[in-house]
Amino acid sequence: MRLRAKLIEIEADKPIVILNEEDAKDLGVYVSGRVKLIYGEKEIIAIVDTTETLVNEGEIGIFEDVNEILKIKDLDWIEVV
Repeated sequence: MRLRAKLIEIEADKPIVILNEEDAKDLGVYVSGRVKLIYGEKEIIAIVDTTETLVNEGEIGIFEDVNEILKIKDLDWIEVV
């Protein structure tokens, strides 16, 4: 699933992303589950949290810890599996 990145200025000391609850259902993933993020040649496994309000359907919230590795720009597309 391709989602648009929404950068969130929070450090968690763990690779965490936030999915809209509907997108999480479509991916078959639950809170504390894992997803693989693919951005260009870079990949990372991240822990999932979900929300109804912080990110919209079609978006993925990217914490700073994840972005330090992937170097995503706000609103870029990212593959989530």
